[in-house]
Amino acid sequence: MSRVSKDNTKYLFNGDICGKGRLVHAVVSQFIQDKKPTADQLKQAFPKELQGSFGVFFTEQEYKARKETSNDQTERFFTNSEDRLTTADGKQILVCTEWGKDNATKFVNHSKTLGFEINIDSQVLTDEEVIKHFVHKPAFERNYKNWSVEVLKCFCDLMRFANQTGLDIFTVNMSSGGKNLTRHPK
Repeated sequence: MSRVSKDNTKYLFNGDICGKGRLVHAVVSQFIQDKKPTADQLKQAFPKELQGSFGVFFTEQEYKARKETSNDQTERFFTNSEDRLTTADGKQILVCTEWGKDNATKFVNHSKTLGFEINIDSQVLTDEEVIKHFVHKPAFERNYKNWSVEVLKCFCDLMRFANQTGLDIFTVNMSSGGKNLTRHPK
């Protein structure tokens, strides 16, 4: 069985770094804010084919109809009240959260034709930045300075790779040294 690696591409849009779903939400939100389209005009600007199976968004009415007729229990749209968008004709819009690499690329290319500037975030952590995330641990701080240049480089490369593939390798609560992190069952 082959394993498909997860695409964790991040995008730069309006000064923010976001994943695929949040990027789409931000672009559609900005389009609504700038152009003040009706729901039909929004559908013309962001055709269903950009996303594939669900489309870029549903109106609230379409969303409710899908919920009533589908056995699919997975939530595939941004549904929180702060994530709902409103068109000029008063329709509530729920943006799709499901974006693969190919349809995200198609969405980005299309959005650029609408005048949006979107770039892939290519920020790579330096060795010094990686080390800063671990020096709060006394054992690490005591020992890493004694590592050979080759061992330190391998450690930083491994942490960078893990971070770029979507693993949260950095301790969130620096004062606790990570003791307060909870484990989530798989």
